[in-house]
Amino acid sequence: MSATPTVLGLDPSTECVGWGLVQSPMTLIRWGDLKPKPAKAHPWLLCVDLAGQVLRLVDELQPDAIAMEDLKFVKYELAGISGGMIRGAIVAALDHGEGRNY
Repeated sequence: MSATPTVLGLDPSTECVGWGLVQSPMTLIRWGDLKPKPAKAHPWLLCVDLAGQVLRLVDELQPDAIAMEDLKFVKYELAGISGGMIRGAIVAALDHGEGRNY
């Protein structure tokens, strides 16, 4: 862990995964969004694509910790299911091992 820890915050949705890298005490370093490729129309392929993009981002930024926004309110059931699938795919990818401990 670096002297001043960095945290990668993730905000997953079916449209994109918003992200921000902050350094203590709450200094924004970088931010952006990850968008699925248009060809990934099937929900599971969309999840795998976004999870892969998150892993590449983590490898690039090397944060000390990762935080992900929780699903708080879902107006439509299918949106909640898709959002849960994306969150699950990202968590599974981050827990894949290979020296990561998030």
